[in-house]
Amino acid sequence: TAAAATGGEQPRRPERVIVVVRIPQLGLPRPNLLDLYIVRRYLSVFFLAFFSLIGIFYIATFIDHSDKVFKGTASWTTLLEYFRYATPQWFYYALPVAVLLATLVTIAVLTKNSELIVMKACGISLYRVAVPMLVGAVFAGAALVGLEQTVLGEANRRAEAIKHVMKGGSPETFDVLNRRWVMGTDGAIYHYNYFDYRTNRFSGLWVYRFSDDHTRLTERAFAAQATYEGNTTWLLQNGWKRKFDSGEPGLLTPFSNDRQTLESASYFTTQSPDERFMSYTQLRAYTDRLEASGLDVVKQQVALWRKVSFPFVTIIMTLLAVPFAVTIGRSGAMAGIAAAIAIAIMYWTTISVFAAMGAGGVIAPLLAAWAPNLLFGAGAAYLLLTVRT
Repeated sequence: TAAAATGGEQPRRPERVIVVVRIPQLGLPRPNLLDLYIVRRYLSVFFLAFFSLIGIFYIATFIDHSDKVFKGTASWTTLLEYFRYATPQWFYYALPVAVLLATLVTIAVLTKNSELIVMKACGISLYRVAVPMLVGAVFAGAALVGLEQTVLGEANRRAEAIKHVMKGGSPETFDVLNRRWVMGTDGAIYHYNYFDYRTNRFSGLWVYRFSDDHTRLTERAFAAQATYEGNTTWLLQNGWKRKFDSGEPGLLTPFSNDRQTLESASYFTTQSPDERFMSYTQLRAYTDRLEASGLDVVKQQVALWRKVSFPFVTIIMTLLAVPFAVTIGRSGAMAGIAAAIAIAIMYWTTISVFAAMGAGGVIAPLLAAWAPNLLFGAGAAYLLLTVRT
């Protein structure tokens, strides 16, 4: 009946429509054969550059200090021990330069051999090609942080102590940071919180004097500040002193200013506390202690922020090297090496300039430490946005 009503035609059934929805996968791109090819070439250049730089450090140091062995002021064992403790610092310096060299040479060779052009023709952008190298830069930066927080400070301190001895110095006169207890030539004992070798000024000075036979304490004095006036005379300020007669404590006598004869300033002066001998945690605690004593800590704050900013140099150098290498790629690996040396020199010069400006109070310590990364990072961003990808 329905067919008759419609003129003999059967009614059409509705067609089934299948809709396929592709959900994009989020996350990092998966490694492929191209990534493995780039990683092999990148690592080969990286390790060659890294161990070459370490070799240069060893050769230069041997030439510099071997004369002390030949003159008899040091032994071969001492020199080898110095190499052992100086190696972590050389690793710290060589890692960023090796990352820069590896990135520049890898991209330059890919460009010269027209491999990069083939990759672009296959729809692979320069950004995707650079991903393995950027991952390597992140690992190198993490290695710098690990060195800084573990072995670097103690290794630098021991290396500098050995170098001090090889130059003819005494081990006892090294590292004023750990010499907060000192015995005087007359048997007196000095304890202090901080000694500023530049102004010959103590902060938190305690003086303990003993009897001639060193069997009992005869006098104890404290001064919040002590300033050297010359000829073994010191001006003690805002303190007190107490004498002990036959072991019995006498009256405590406070004073605002009191001149006493102590050791000369040169007796306490050894070497300035160096941020290279401390990790970030140690330097921060040391800076907080100095700041609590009311001392100027601008120099220490610059060094503290530099310990935070420096590991990022591996990433900055990689981002800068990728587009820069494309522009010089036709010249080959030698042009990449020359460019890496020039960029490294420019970066270290910038670090030194801004560190001096920060220590002098011209700019804030935070800006002084991060300015090199900001400048070179801005240059890397400009090149990345303008290069043909």
